[in-house]
Amino acid sequence: MERDERLEAILFGRKNGEEQSKGIDFDRYNDIPVDVSGENIPAPITRFSDHKFHEVLQSNIGLAGYDTPTPVQKYAVPISTEGRDLMGCAQTGSGKTAAFLLPMLQMLLTKSGFPVPENRGSRKVYPAGLILAPTRELATQIYTEACKFTYRTGLRAVVVYGGQQMGVQFRELEKGADVIVATPGRLVHMMEADRVSLCCIQFLVFDEADRMLDMGFEPQIRQILEDFDMTPNGDRQTSMFSATFPKEIQRLAQDFLTDYIFLAVGRVGSATENITQKVVYAPESEKNDKLMKILPDCIGLTLIFVETKRSADQLEYWLSNKGINATSIHSNRSQDEREDALYRFRKGQCPVLVATNVAARGLDIPNVLMVINYDLPAHIDDYVHRIGRTGRAGHRGTAIAFVNEDCKILSDVYELMKESKQEIEPWFQKMVSASHSWGGRHGRAGHKPSRGGRYGGRDFRRDEEGGSRYSSGRGGGRVSGGYGGGRSGGGSRGGDNYSGGGYHGGSEHWD
Repeated sequence: MERDERLEAILFGRKNGEEQSKGIDFDRYNDIPVDVSGENIPAPITRFSDHKFHEVLQSNIGLAGYDTPTPVQKYAVPISTEGRDLMGCAQTGSGKTAAFLLPMLQMLLTKSGFPVPENRGSRKVYPAGLILAPTRELATQIYTEACKFTYRTGLRAVVVYGGQQMGVQFRELEKGADVIVATPGRLVHMMEADRVSLCCIQFLVFDEADRMLDMGFEPQIRQILEDFDMTPNGDRQTSMFSATFPKEIQRLAQDFLTDYIFLAVGRVGSATENITQKVVYAPESEKNDKLMKILPDCIGLTLIFVETKRSADQLEYWLSNKGINATSIHSNRSQDEREDALYRFRKGQCPVLVATNVAARGLDIPNVLMVINYDLPAHIDDYVHRIGRTGRAGHRGTAIAFVNEDCKILSDVYELMKESKQEIEPWFQKMVSASHSWGGRHGRAGHKPSRGGRYGGRDFRRDEEGGSRYSSGRGGGRVSGGYGGGRSGGGSRGGDNYSGGGYHGGSEHWD
């Protein structure tokens, strides 16, 4: 178990041989509600050292600064290491990546007897673990974490995504791949080229699963799981993680899960109370002026969200002319341009990043202290993911939304702020009451939104089966059984019910 201090410094952020904590503020997780449902639920862990990880993996956990698990890790790690399928919901920034990586690597290091095909092709790889992510940036981020935890284990992780030359990724695969992190489109290309086989997959993970199973991605997911040689459902272990799990996505997900446990940490589909949410009235013509009143006081990194790629380019250009070191990221940028923009943003060389929804989901960028919704999205769950880029891992952050009478989700933002115990100014409450979303000039009189069904903050099987044994707790969380295995109610939608188009029919689509 020879250690390489130089490599450790790169992987774990250590300097001059010093052990550095990852900086997660675990104390802020002491009073978070946890709901767990399913049959024979394993007991949660309280410390990583109590779980008897493989010796090298345990060492890597320590090098990464992990000691006390976050709530999603407390429950997901024992559930997954006991071989159970899992649907896990947790607020953004709560440690979901380690929650699925650690059990996968533990099983690969300690279990034996995985199937090995006869006549293995010399140029084809047969990974045992597969992690699917909706964006290139998220896939790369997961791969970086996988490299930390596979250090000195003998296991090898490889990432494949669109935008990079296939030849480069082929050469990486030829060096071996125990775990592949992939975007769906590029993985399909790799399998069509006969360079990746899924016949040995023992562990399948969907990160940002609500997005992965939304209408822009479902056909590709079904193609991966049904049209190639993927290990059959029931013979592999499948986990799905996301910050939001709408009821309709839960139904669809049952096609890929067997006897699964449902885990909800915090108010799923809501925002952590570590994020201070504010609204600023800003007609379209005044947004730039409002922005320039905010940016000079911003400390750390600032992420600005806009709705279109054209707006991202225009705002970056305008800010640069105002002397602001800004860059932008969207799906029309090349992969090299996107990686360069993220690198300069992370390093603080360009402390302002203008982004479309390509950066909204899953990305963990340290020191993002401010998120500004220059344009509000059309759907509230996009707003939740956007503001979740700050206030991560128990730290504090601020999210400011520019609002006006034409915004479509005013009432949802208002409800979200109430749930998160935010201070709401009277003018915004009046504006929401008069808006079309509350039955004003464009909508039904007296209509108020209901977000419960959209988010799936609890196991939908509770609603469809009566679910009287479902319970919730705080901190340690009480658990309940009674939902049985696999299919419980509601047929799912077939793969050909959808076609293309990206998330919510938006303009962004990634492979």
